[in-house]
Amino acid sequence: MNFSFLGFLKELKERNSFLFNMGLFFLILFIWNLLMTVIDNRLVGGYNAWLKPSRFAVSFAIFLISMGWYLIYLPISYRLIKLFSFLLGVVVFLEYNLIVFQAGRGISSHFNSFTFLDTFIFQMITILNVVIGFLVLIVFLCFMGKGVKLPMTYLWGIRLGLLVFLVSCALGGLMIKLNSHSIGLESLGGGIPFLNWNENGGDLRVSHLVGIHGLQIIPFFSWILHQMKESWRIHFPLIWLLSITLIYFLFILYLLFEALAGYSFLKL
Repeated sequence: MNFSFLGFLKELKERNSFLFNMGLFFLILFIWNLLMTVIDNRLVGGYNAWLKPSRFAVSFAIFLISMGWYLIYLPISYRLIKLFSFLLGVVVFLEYNLIVFQAGRGISSHFNSFTFLDTFIFQMITILNVVIGFLVLIVFLCFMGKGVKLPMTYLWGIRLGLLVFLVSCALGGLMIKLNSHSIGLESLGGGIPFLNWNENGGDLRVSHLVGIHGLQIIPFFSWILHQMKESWRIHFPLIWLLSITLIYFLFILYLLFEALAGYSFLKL
């Protein structure tokens, strides 16, 4: 199985040029935000104010490029795919700008109700997250239809990846309900560089992050299983995929319950 990185990038762009270019744009913003951490040394919650926008930029880039890869498989018109891609890109861009706006003010974008404006911005971020989840749910339902022509193992990998993503979005809802991502003592600096996970107590962001990137990891494993089933003589690749997905989901639950119990992921 030959792999060309440049060929892979070319195919990404050919599948969905809008979401591919949006993804590249967010990667550029990611680099810009990292530069801002050097220029602007203001802290939010003990961490540089521009670290959160940089994390969201790279996560949004991966998300948009991944969706661009999957959407081409749907048995719908190219015009509908373009419309859906545009809606997805706009919603993500709006949310990102709200996060950057708060970083520019030197205050937190999430769980912030200090002023009317802060409350409004956090509520808008929450609404935009719900819209993103709803759009992904539509894609999931389309993939559950009978019109998608893909190898069974790969098809179920995409379905399960989308499902795990949606379940992990609900973890974001749990954080909103608790009005915090931390359980127990809050970290003010320290932790894993860039991610800044709580090192003193539980942190719901860990399970949330692992979960949402199941959107890439599970379909990738399903593609590997499909490609290797002949050369490796893998029998029942769908069973292997379901087993991998179950282990992955149980790991997410483990991270979630440990965080809810107030245990730091860094000390497990």
